[in-house]
Parts: sequence; structure tokens; C-alpha cells
Amino acid sequence: MITDADSKTKIRMAREDGSQTPGPEILTIAKGAGIGFMGMVIGSALRYLFQIIIARNLGPELFGLFILGLTVFKVTGMIAEMGLPRGIVRYVALFRGEGDESRLKGVIILSIRIALTSSIVFALLLFAFSRTIAVSIFHKSELTIVLRIFALVLPFTTLTTMLLFATQGFKIMKYKAIVSEIFEPLGRLILVIILFLLGLKLYGVIFAYLIPLVAGTWLAFHYLKKVFPPVVKKELRPTYETKQLLHFSWPLLFVNFFGFMIMWIDTLMLGYFKTSQDVGIYSAAQRTALLGCLIVASFNSIFAPVISDLHNRKEFSSLNEYFKTVAKWMFTFSFPISLLIIFFARGILNLFGPQFVSGIPSLIILSVGWIIYSGVGSVGQIIIMSGRQKIHLVNMTGVLILNIILNLFLIPRYGIIGAATATAISIVLFRVIELIQVYLFLKLHPYRLDFLKPLLSGAVSLLALFVLSKLVININAIIRLIIGSGIFFAIYIIIIYILGLQEEDKIVLRKIKKKILIT
Repeated sequence: MITDADSKTKIRMAREDGSQTPGPEILTIAKGAGIGFMGMVIGSALRYLFQIIIARNLGPELFGLFILGLTVFKVTGMIAEMGLPRGIVRYVALFRGEGDESRLKGVIILSIRIALTSSIVFALLLFAFSRTIAVSIFHKSELTIVLRIFALVLPFTTLTTMLLFATQGFKIMKYKAIVSEIFEPLGRLILVIILFLLGLKLYGVIFAYLIPLVAGTWLAFHYLKKVFPPVVKKELRPTYETKQLLHFSWPLLFVNFFGFMIMWIDTLMLGYFKTSQDVGIYSAAQRTALLGCLIVASFNSIFAPVISDLHNRKEFSSLNEYFKTVAKWMFTFSFPISLLIIFFARGILNLFGPQFVSGIPSLIILSVGWIIYSGVGSVGQIIIMSGRQKIHLVNMTGVLILNIILNLFLIPRYGIIGAATATAISIVLFRVIELIQVYLFLKLHPYRLDFLKPLLSGAVSLLALFVLSKLVININAIIRLIIGSGIFFAIYIIIIYILGLQEEDKIVLRKIKKKILIT
């Protein structure tokens, strides 16, 4: 029988090549990322179903109008957060590691106060200038009321974000997953079906999207109190590290803004140059391609406070091994999903409606970009959490400028294919730059020989799926997608297993097996 102590001992054992495997923190990363990933799988499935339902009922034009309003809302909300979500993760992890509850409470309260005040100001600005944005920028007057409705709930979504990121700083992912990945998307799905049955169209979608956001604020506050009860107790006086928090966070305002714009500037510029229908078709392809990167976001979320803690304690050897292990796990899970999206591109986009199938080339281009993006590990998190957030900001500024130039040149000529090409080039270049910088600054890189295993497994599985698809032609597209995906993943997992697992992989699998058997 293998105990936790046995697991910790084995994880510390040296590899045959002389390197050290990660310590027991890898179980924390795996557990947190696993929770985050499962939450994102559920949440993304619900969100994706929500998008399919509204796209089929609204059509590309109204769907595109909703996406434009949602994008402007998210940009405004992200600016209102002032870079504080990552700041609260970093300092909650640090002060918790030091056992300083006074400063821990202080950083949570200070972050919430600043972000909430900022969000109210930006909500008023968005409401006041909604017509200017709708008419002068996007040339779509019907967007005005959409933006005004979104503005009313901006403070709620900002407050929810701060509360959930505070719980994440404790290296607990389940509460963020429950609120953001289950409660909110499930609520939207149920509400939109009800409102569609009542005859509401675009406004039904908007209200279905926003009502769960407001309800989620209360739930997020409940979970923060559960994780850190002193946050509401007057007996513990908070110590505010205002200068330290803002010094770290304010560059991240621009980092978050530029990062968001790198990913969504194509949608905004399509809205400027092209029609709402183009925006709707492209958004279906864009959101489908992003499914391949679910695991990247889930690992980055839990790995961020671990990086901060290890770097603060100068445990660079452990950080190096964690970096490699997490990068391999990221790619192992992300790569097959993107391959399946490319292979079944037509069938997937047809779920949105026949008019959306014209987005196939954009979907393939974006998926290739995200494959490369997922193959370099948590380089951005390492740069930020090692205190080099200004360098990360410079990187994003340069890549955003390149992205805007590419979109200006490509969208008027090639439409949604040009938008996809501009985004793919930008995200790949961004990750390669930071990969080089992490090596130059910290002498870290994410690659080991076992990184080749998912590449080989994916190639063989895709080849097998291609052969089988030629043998089975007359079958329903949805059934073909389901069966084909099952066969692909079965082959992929078998090959990974045959090629061999590292010790940390086996220990995590034992943990999972133990949990399942107990359940």
C-alpha cells in the first residue's frame, strides 16, 4: 500500500539522468489544475452549448452584435480591475506562506476596495459613452442599448473576480471553478432557454448572461469567508501594503489589457471593418479554437502562486522541475483537443448553423496557433511571478502593436481569414519571445525528452482516425464526431502509456485512483 509519505519520498528520488523530480508540491499543482481543468471542461461545455443555442436562434448577425457588446464589456471590466487579480494572488500566497494574517487580510480588503471603486467609475463611463462607441466606432446604433445593459452589472463582475482570485491565492481552485465554471454558465443556459421560450431574442440572451453574474457575487463572498474567516472579523486588524500592492499590480493593468487585446482585437477590428455577420461567424471559430487551451489556463491558475512562493524562497531547482513537468502536462492534454478540432472543423461549426461553416479556414489557423502557444509552458507566469512584470508588459505592448498592424492590413483584404492569421502570428511570437527570456533570465526551459511523447501519440492517433474516417463514410456527423473523438483519445492514451510515465505522473495517477476508489 502506497502512503502519502511514500509518495513524497519517491517524488524526491533522483531520475536516472541525474535530475531531481519535483517535491510534494506537484500534488498541489496537479490537484489544483485537475480541479481547474474539470471545472473548465464543465464550464466550457456549458458556455459552448450556450453559444450554439444563441447562435442558432439569433443567426450570425445578432450573434455577432451580442459578441461585440460582450467584448467591449470585458475590455472595460478588465481595465477596471487595475491588474489587481494577479496582485492579490501573489500577495495572498506570500503573506500566507509567511503566516502574516494581518497583511493577508489587508491585501484582500484593499484590493476589493480599489477594484470596486474603479469599476463603478468605468460603469458610469461605459453607460454615458455607449452611443458614441456603438455609432462612431462600430457603426451599429443597435449596439447602444446592449452596452448600457452590460454597464449596469460591471461592478458585480469585478467584485466577483476579486473575491475568487483571493481564494485562488490560497492555492484552492474549487471555489473559483464552482462559481465561474458551473454556477454562472449553468444559470445562463437555463435562463436563455426559458427566455427564448418566452419569445425574447437578443435581450433575452443579454439578461440570461448577466443575471448569474450578479448572483455569483454573493456566492464568491461566501466562499472567501469559508477559506479565510478573519476577513470579516473585526478582531483582526488589517495591515495595508498599499505601495507594495500597487507597485506590483499597476503594470499588470496594462499587461491584462494588452493580453486581452492581443486575443480579442481581431473581433473588435472585424466589427469596425466588416459586418456583424462576419463577427458572428468568426466568433464561433475563435471560441471553438480556444477549447484547445483549457488546460493551459487551469495549470497557470494554480501554478502562479507556487511560482511566487518558490521564487520568494529561492528554490530555483524545484521551480525548474515544476516548470518542465507542468509544461509537459499542459501540452499532453491540450495537443489532442486541438488536433480533434482541426480534424472535425466542419462538423463542429455546423452545430452553430450552416452559415457558420465558412469559418473553417479561420478555425484551422487559430487552432494551429494555440497548439504552439500551449507548447511552451507557463513562461508568462514565471516572468510575472518572479517580479519581472514590466518586462512582460513590454513584450505584450510590442506584440499588440504588431497584431493591430497585421489586422489593419489583413482584415480589409481577407476578412475573417486575415483576422485569424493576424492573431495566430501574434500569439505564437509572443510565447516564443517569453520562452527565450525565461531562459536568459532564470536559465529555465520547459523541455525534456518525454515532451516528445504527446507529439508522437497525437500524430499516430490522428493518422488512425484519418484511416478510419475513410472506411466509415455514411454516418451522422454528430455520431461521427462522438465516436471519432472516443477512438482518438483511446489510441492517444494507450500510446502515452506504452511510451512510459514518469514517476510524478504515476504518483498523481495513484492519487486519482485512490480518490475514485474511496468515492
